[in-house]
Amino acid sequence: MISRAHLESACCDLVTDVARVSGKVQLRVAGASMVPVLWPGDMLTVQSCDPAELPTASIVVFRQNERLIAHRLLGRTGDCLITRGDARPRCDEPVKASDVVGKVESIVRDGRAVNPQPSRWQGLAAAVLRRSEWCTWLFLRVGARLRKFGAGDAPNSSADSAGS
Repeated sequence: MISRAHLESACCDLVTDVARVSGKVQLRVAGASMVPVLWPGDMLTVQSCDPAELPTASIVVFRQNERLIAHRLLGRTGDCLITRGDARPRCDEPVKASDVVGKVESIVRDGRAVNPQPSRWQGLAAAVLRRSEWCTWLFLRVGARLRKFGAGDAPNSSADSAGS
């Protein structure tokens, strides 16, 4: 029987290879670390790129502990990238350039394109969510209810983690 860790590693390898060979790969967001810009269920198009040319504030997809993570690039230290989920209080472990899959080129939510740069409202919401897990939980529940009843734009207004 194949272990879960082995399957996750194989999936990361496959996604990385597809991005490198074809130049792009599409991934569905599973986590909530980038709320309110990325929501669970969003579809990301990730463009393969040179990590040295990534602009600060872009959303990058990288491998970490045999998982794919989509977080915002905050800066660099030496040859590593400094990243953090918009709704997370702490930065990630430094990301090696070799672990970068690519840059999020586009986001599609409920069939509509979404801006990967946070609006002022989303920036304020992310600052609150970074400070409170309870607020994040509540925000996700309210957003899911609004989307379920057809008011999908309310929590997102103008603007979210491959799996973070």
